[in-house]
Amino acid sequence: MDKPRTRTIIHFDLDCFYAQVHMVENPSLRDKPLGVQQKTILATTNYVARAHGVPKMARITDALKICPSLVIVNGEVLTPYRRVSAAIFKFLQQLFSACPVQRLGLDEFFVDVSRVVEKIDREAQWIMQTGTQSICITNADKWKGPILDGNNGVGKRVKLDQEGHVASLRVGSVLAYHARALLEQELGYTCSVGVGDNKLLAKMGGEMHKPNNQTTVLPDGVAVLLQTRGLKRIPGLGRAMRRLLTGHDITTIDQVLALSLVQLKEIFDEKQAVLIFKMVRGRCDDPVVMTGRARSMTNEDNIGLTSELARVVPRLDALLKLLLARIVCQAPWCKTLSYQLPCLQDEDYAMYQRLPRTLRLSVCGPKYHQRTSKQEPIAKRLLTMDDPTRHQQIFDLCLALFHKLKPAPFQVSVINVGVTNFDDDGGAAAQGCQDISAFMQASSPQSKGSHSTVQVDAEDDPDGMFECDVCGAVLPQFCRDPHKLYHS
Repeated sequence: MDKPRTRTIIHFDLDCFYAQVHMVENPSLRDKPLGVQQKTILATTNYVARAHGVPKMARITDALKICPSLVIVNGEVLTPYRRVSAAIFKFLQQLFSACPVQRLGLDEFFVDVSRVVEKIDREAQWIMQTGTQSICITNADKWKGPILDGNNGVGKRVKLDQEGHVASLRVGSVLAYHARALLEQELGYTCSVGVGDNKLLAKMGGEMHKPNNQTTVLPDGVAVLLQTRGLKRIPGLGRAMRRLLTGHDITTIDQVLALSLVQLKEIFDEKQAVLIFKMVRGRCDDPVVMTGRARSMTNEDNIGLTSELARVVPRLDALLKLLLARIVCQAPWCKTLSYQLPCLQDEDYAMYQRLPRTLRLSVCGPKYHQRTSKQEPIAKRLLTMDDPTRHQQIFDLCLALFHKLKPAPFQVSVINVGVTNFDDDGGAAAQGCQDISAFMQASSPQSKGSHSTVQVDAEDDPDGMFECDVCGAVLPQFCRDPHKLYHS
């Protein structure tokens, strides 16, 4: 009798990613409490700092009161994190060359290893290799890492192995274990990993044992996982959805499970009802979609509500410099930036040798959702010319777009400059599917009154985001207080 065809999904979540980038670059920071500053908030902290009582998203003033010895590094320029993220993505691609790898944000990756599991089942073994190491994985390898089953991990693993479905997850746990080890040995990074038969379970499973560990979710462990995490911790079940449920006195997983699909459709629209019906049962049909080249690149900054062009110009200028450093060859003006980096060139041009054909500028009025955009073709010669006036010419295009968007008098709070329509768009792969995958990506609007010249990205964490009750914007937690002032 053939074994049932199932999927085996691995979710990799880099531990305290921004902080870890600095710890790998400077090993002397590993044993010190470390925080990564973005604006007036710590975007993340390492686990040493958390052991001292300093959580991520803490205000810097509060963090220093809790831990005066806290080392703070600036994390507002995202280039180093993008480079590391690209390197890890490439590593996983090469490690699982026959499998789709999907990147979420900078620090999370899904890998559908079903093909590898099937190959091991057919041929009894598979060689996992990097440039320096080879590991033979067989279909007789024992479980690796914690498992979550109906007894909360105290299951008879030998008995469970008689089922094809569970045997696939066992092989998945072995693949995850060795991939974690190789990632740490080759690149120096640790991660928390979840293994499951769909993306939802893999992501939620990886949150069970942190840091530098893994969890495999078995079929009879789904209910335990969901009950342990609760409604708030289900990716995709956001504050607005929970508010609607609470309005009907529904606050627990069991209460949602008691509702039929018809009853859920009385509370939500059909798409949301079906999504929730599946999620609370641990079901997710979304495929792991191979991440392709970015179709657009943007840098955004909240400059605080202003009607003065003198405040807009320098911030737009700085945003454009950072953006151009991501898409064109190294330019002399990079050295004029106030912060020092070994090299500001990001991964895109170096990897793909492509250039955008469209320049786009977006601005927000008093409210973040009051966004308008204009775009203009940008000549290839402007991006490739070896001329110190290149930046000024492109900046003039941006300023012209700004005047088209906001003729005087104006009120602007957020500036976003970006490029799109790359000259290889015809062959670009899709960035990913919608459904739950879209919910699993953190949006990153900016807080009011900030003075950074770069986009600030929060790590993707359900506790790291909140939904504004006034305008409905989904923002990082560190924006909560400034955003309240924004509406006051």
